[in-house]
Amino acid sequence: MTTTCCYHLTLFGVADSRATQRARDNLQCFCARELGGNCLLDFIDVLTQPALALERKILVTPTLVLDEPKPERRVIGDLSDVRRLRAGLGL
Repeated sequence: MTTTCCYHLTLFGVADSRATQRARDNLQCFCARELGGNCLLDFIDVLTQPALALERKILVTPTLVLDEPKPERRVIGDLSDVRRLRAGLGL
């Protein structure tokens, strides 16, 4: 039996950036606390995969994209403000 994730999130950032590392840490805590770990997290380093960032029209990092469920939503920043993050994700 396989389980499917309800939330698919992609974080775009620069791997060596402090802001991106804070965003990754904050996002992992948020997913565990608020989503019960029921999510798939992807990370795209815009320096090593610039074409993906351009394709998705990512202009600022770190940017979190809610891919599923639709509609797509975006949150910019280090994701430390849980209320702003919840609102940005439509929760």
